Amino acid sequence: MRKLYIRIAVRGDCDPERTGVYRCIESKQFALMAVAWAYDGEEAHCTIITKDSGIPDTLKKAILDPQVRKIAYDAAFVRICLSRALGMTAGHYLPPNQWECVKSLALYAGFPDDERKLIDALGVEMLPHQITLNELLSKLLLEEHPDDPFAETARKHAVSIIICDQVDLLREICEKLEDCQLPESEQVIYALTQRINDHGVQIDCEFAKKALGHIDHWETEYTELFRKVTGIADPKAADEFRLWLAKHGIETDSVSSESLSKLKFGVDKQARLAIELWRQLNKTGVKKYAAILESVCSDGRLRGLYEYYKARNGRFGNGCVQVDNLPVSRLCQIYHARENVLKGSYEQLRNATPLVPSLVCELLPTAFIPGTQNDLYVLEYEALENCITEWISKESGIVAYSCILEKANEHVAETGLGMAGG
Repeated sequence: MRKLYIRIAVRGDCDPERTGVYRCIESKQFALMAVAWAYDGEEAHCTIITKDSGIPDTLKKAILDPQVRKIAYDAAFVRICLSRALGMTAGHYLPPNQWECVKSLALYAGFPDDERKLIDALGVEMLPHQITLNELLSKLLLEEHPDDPFAETARKHAVSIIICDQVDLLREICEKLEDCQLPESEQVIYALTQRINDHGVQIDCEFAKKALGHIDHWETEYTELFRKVTGIADPKAADEFRLWLAKHGIETDSVSSESLSKLKFGVDKQARLAIELWRQLNKTGVKKYAAILESVCSDGRLRGLYEYYKARNGRFGNGCVQVDNLPVSRLCQIYHARENVLKGSYEQLRNATPLVPSLVCELLPTAFIPGTQNDLYVLEYEALENCITEWISKESGIVAYSCILEKANEHVAETGLGMAGG
């Protein structure tokens, strides 16, 4: 099977780290600027994408050919961007099982996923001009000279040199990693992860927008109250709040929600109110509504939820939204509460409960909904981890495991089972 090494250069107004590549490619500002490629040990080629010239037909044929193995540093990013450039719509992408991801292989082998750090770790030599020109690539891609043919030709030539060098560098990295191939079972898991990412999950955008609106109203109202109680202008200023607590005789090394929950008892009324306001104003769960709306695709589906082998222990990471760490709902009448958020005004919701963020935060999992004629099952990892840990304790006879049960969501997830908690 032939190997096709690919590098691309793109531009856009979205940050893939923040919104995910699936949302980025739907932006009107997104554009594929250049593509470089090389077969096996052959010479690298480059094409500059313009209004008059797109991806060459020979390259299109190779990208679509299942008998050609496509290799890219961040294969998921390159694959999705090329899918868009080839005219595919949301929900339709190039098949992931035909691609090899060098970044994922590096992580599996215990190397860093940052390309520059990986190059240093592998001992790959980068010429000084490669480092300098790589920094100029983005600038050169944007500096078009339509009225100066000579300058435009020089610009395209410089871009071609840089991106072809990157293809050669990619091949050198792959040669260094030749003895660290992914097992076939891991390749299957990688491809499955990408298919899950491509499919995504349906989002109730109307509910998410309504919930976010309620939170904005609440934050405006209670930020003012927090300022009146503490005199602190910014409710996110942890150092200032720690000093304020110290002045009121409360010593704490951390102002995390968990730490402050232990301090609410035995303190005066003003301090207790300030602590509760701080905890509510700094709830991380409510921020996920904004992350969802920033990342959801035009068809209402949220994609790119998992990152293969993100952590050194093999644990999967999450993309823009940590779906493995959603708040656990303890609401008895969750449907009724959801309808209040969806259809009621802020005043009605505020009258029903003073802690609007807590309510809205617990309803976050209900923003994920099944598609037409489908069911959606939500697995609570904390319950799963407790069951697995209990089974391990019984099977192995290790009494020490029983003490982990209370902290299964944190301790077991990080060190024991490699699962995400929550």
